Amino acid sequence: MLIFLHQDKTRRKKMPNHHLLCILSPSLSLFFFFSFFASFHGGHSNFSPDCDPDVPPFLCGGFEIRFPFWNVTSDADVHCGYPGFGLHCPYGSVHPTLSLSGDSYYVTGINYDDKTLTLVDIDFVTDQGCPRARHNLKLESLPLEYNHSNVNLTFFFNCTAPLALAASIPALAIDCLKSGDNRTYVLVNNSPEEVAAFEKELRCEDAVVVAVKRTDVTMGNVLEEFAEAMREGFVLDWGTSKDCRKCEHSGRRCAVDEHEQLVCLCDDEKTHTGVSFCKASGKFAPFRHCVPYECGDQQISYPFRHHKRPSYCGYPGYELGCDHDDPILSMESLEYRVIHINMSTRILEVARMDLSGDICAGTHVQTTLDLSLFDSTPGDLNSTLFYGCNSPPPPGSFPFSCPAYGDGYFAFEVDPANPPHEPCNFSVFVPSLPLPPWEGGDDNATPSLDIIREFLKQGFEIAWIANTSQCESCTESGGRCGYDWKRQQFNCFCTDGAHSPACNGTRVPGSFPSSKYAYSHLLSGFNWLKLFNEMGCWA
Repeated sequence: MLIFLHQDKTRRKKMPNHHLLCILSPSLSLFFFFSFFASFHGGHSNFSPDCDPDVPPFLCGGFEIRFPFWNVTSDADVHCGYPGFGLHCPYGSVHPTLSLSGDSYYVTGINYDDKTLTLVDIDFVTDQGCPRARHNLKLESLPLEYNHSNVNLTFFFNCTAPLALAASIPALAIDCLKSGDNRTYVLVNNSPEEVAAFEKELRCEDAVVVAVKRTDVTMGNVLEEFAEAMREGFVLDWGTSKDCRKCEHSGRRCAVDEHEQLVCLCDDEKTHTGVSFCKASGKFAPFRHCVPYECGDQQISYPFRHHKRPSYCGYPGYELGCDHDDPILSMESLEYRVIHINMSTRILEVARMDLSGDICAGTHVQTTLDLSLFDSTPGDLNSTLFYGCNSPPPPGSFPFSCPAYGDGYFAFEVDPANPPHEPCNFSVFVPSLPLPPWEGGDDNATPSLDIIREFLKQGFEIAWIANTSQCESCTESGGRCGYDWKRQQFNCFCTDGAHSPACNGTRVPGSFPSSKYAYSHLLSGFNWLKLFNEMGCWA
């Protein structure tokens, strides 16, 4: 480079006056060279500083607050995070606080790996005596849902029903919340229909549902433990904001402005809204092709890929179709409806499509996993359908009848080594998950076929074997996860090529932008070099 910048004084005297640009060439060439070099190699972060994953998160009461949460009390114009996920953190706070439907909750736990949030209603903390639930929690359109570790406590306030009538209902009276002759009752884990019926029978003024951790309270100890359980709080899962998916699919990060309106932080260091979200055109082809896609209300991403997407977008063997609103998994000659994908636990909930409608017309083959891709989970039951039976069904099973096969039954926890199906023509093994009693209703009053459909419809769990641990660091760096079939290893696809294990890591050999993006930068640099050469600046 120093050779290019050297100028001979005798030659400079002979230079024509109209080559003023050439006179300034030492400084200009240095400027343009470094401008070209920086623009080609990416001299700045893809995200503005408050959304840069490399910037340390701020602390509030000992908690790290980072995406998708953001600091409401900051004076920044744009915050990196989801709308509605702003946390208040006044100076000296022990806990951040989150506002949901106008009510305030202490945040007592954030697990970014499991994507869980533990909340405590502030009213319960300030009321150290006998806490009164004052409102239901409404999650509205936020990407939040109750964690399976919760149970519901339903409080019925100011009930006027006679004690004799109240005694016939499985509700317990709470003496510390009694108001004159009116009583307050509590129930544990009842359906909305039961709650409405009990509220009417007890003649209550109001009913409020409160979630608490399942381990903290049962129907047997609810009177002694409900107050402490309410102060321990409950757990919510968070997912991807539907309003933010379009922004995140374009490779950027979702944010909110000073009016808490959704914006998208893009490569051009501007905030975009609505249909002007960042576009991935002009970037590395696999980066464009491997955008996570939506099927119904689920977001599908690595290790899975749509079966019509390029093979490098997913781990080998993990292809999914999309039938209207349901992802479809094909395995061992059967198709399964994918009910839920848990990326943190690497578990799929699936249900056999051939048996979800009519067990008499299904494909009567065994449920078999591809053990190179999936494994069963401890939560699955060894349930089995038996067809063409000549003897009464065993206790605890559910009988049914098929026109073509005669009588049969559905049984749980069947021992494969000693199945009770000798009197039956054939059987079909179909794993299932336990169905909670309050969801199944009264087993004696519910037709067996309805119960069987409920079990088969809720499906069972399978765990995928592929190692996806590197994918999180890739996505956090702004990349998209993929697989190198030639080298048989994980790839992180970034705007400028494939890297490992993340966009700030080592470039994979032979990976370059397959677009006009790199070419235009190279052409611009060489055009300047050509111009200086034609003017004799290098002579």
